[in-house]
Amino acid sequence: MELLYTYLEKIKKEGIALAYSGGMDSSMLLFALVKMREKEEFPLEIVTIDSIFQKKSDIEFIKNFINKFNLPLQIITINPFAIKELKNNPRNRCYLCKKQMFTAIKNYAKEKNLKHILEGTNSSDLNSYRPGIAALKELHIKSPLLELGIKKTEVIEYLKNEKNYVIKPPSPCLATRFNYGEILKEKNLNAVYLAEEKLGKFIPQDKSNRVRMEKNLARIEVTPDCFEIIMKNKEEIIESFKNLGFKFITLDLQGFTSGGFD
Repeated sequence: MELLYTYLEKIKKEGIALAYSGGMDSSMLLFALVKMREKEEFPLEIVTIDSIFQKKSDIEFIKNFINKFNLPLQIITINPFAIKELKNNPRNRCYLCKKQMFTAIKNYAKEKNLKHILEGTNSSDLNSYRPGIAALKELHIKSPLLELGIKKTEVIEYLKNEKNYVIKPPSPCLATRFNYGEILKEKNLNAVYLAEEKLGKFIPQDKSNRVRMEKNLARIEVTPDCFEIIMKNKEEIIESFKNLGFKFITLDLQGFTSGGFD
């Protein structure tokens, strides 16, 4: 990954704010920056966004993880519903959300005199529906992995050598669990979050799970090799989901699909 280090070397002295999600891509950037900073000090801050679209468990993971590196962590809280259109969960939701998030990060970076804002989009992301990339370009946010053509497989390979990081499945924002055009409500976002936390107690840590919400129905998505686990624990899952307000609980026989509503 010499190209990445060369890229970062050219900009580091002007100050860097890393938008950190806890996922693999931004973690690769984090490890690279930490290694460089061990050799030579330069202005670096880690910035994370917290909102009703983020899982509380993800924020706690980020706090605990960044604490290992003796780096400043700035958590910026935003309200997605301050943008009226976001309540209606439009198809360009990711664009609107990313613009709000990175505008807040950009304002913070300006206050701290950090010239460059980095985020973790990789070149493989171009193969899926990613309207948020347009917002990043408009705000002049740097995406080193995308610019250098670094693929997801390369990110995973890099992280395998980092003992401090446990590779875990992607954790996209909670709004992705709802159909486009469906009005988003905080109580429903929280119900989906708690339902997925419940499933996470049964599903192996390296496996993805989603709970898609359609009115009062919960549609569970897990990889087919986890179907048996769900059925074995179905009574406890059903009870906990009904306590969260779901009337119908189903298992999607197609299995887990990233971007299931795209």
